Amino acid sequence: MGMEISNSYNSYLAQSITESSVTSSTRKKEAEKTSKASESNKAESTTDYMNKLKKLAPSAEFRTGYAPASDKRGETLTINPKLLEKMQNDPAMEKEMKELIAGVEKMIKISEAFNKATGWTTVYRHSYIDENGKYCHIAMVRNDYMLNLSDKLRKERRENSEKLMEKQKENATKKKEELEEVLEEKKEAKAEEEGTEEKVEEKTDEKTGSNKVETLLSEKIAASDDGMIYMDDSEFKTMMEAMKEDSGKTDKKEQTVVGANVDLKV
Repeated sequence: MGMEISNSYNSYLAQSITESSVTSSTRKKEAEKTSKASESNKAESTTDYMNKLKKLAPSAEFRTGYAPASDKRGETLTINPKLLEKMQNDPAMEKEMKELIAGVEKMIKISEAFNKATGWTTVYRHSYIDENGKYCHIAMVRNDYMLNLSDKLRKERRENSEKLMEKQKENATKKKEELEEVLEEKKEAKAEEEGTEEKVEEKTDEKTGSNKVETLLSEKIAASDDGMIYMDDSEFKTMMEAMKEDSGKTDKKEQTVVGANVDLKV
């Protein structure tokens, strides 16, 4: 009789272990399924978010990664995945980065208009924004006309370009000094007439934002020996500030790149 009880207990124990094992296995599978579904939804959410950001810079191929693209062709904008997470959880960061991305699009348009007007061709252009929102840029440009010149002619052309740029800087400085002298004379004359000194509004720089960006690009190209152009975060933000000047001039319907003979809308 004791044997029958033992057998029944062992049978019951074996059945309980089996049922527990099946239940545990089922729960594990359900947990894995839920985890995969969660990861899938997160991936879809990130993809949707990226698609919205792409609309801010349609001229560049949008990517995620931890370094700029290394392709020897095309135009790309790579964003660090950690930055995307910060943007989705920080409205202030998102606003700032969206302005930066839109600025990349404007920079591409101005660069291409400048290249078209001056005979340069973009081989590739890659932009990258790291996890802290810092921007860097690398591009390769080519001048087919200069490639066909002899070394001597190429050197002379480069020297002439540098002299012209230096002359333009000197003229701008001279013009600014002359304007300051005229303003000072007017200020003194007005003070004598009214018996008091009044502040006279000064206008020292009539260049548009596009002109300033063009000047920076031309300096970058002139300083390059092999067609490689590098731009860091501070330089790009200087360009963005210049481009914002154009956006603020509501009395002008369009901005023109000086010397390019090309109408450029940004």
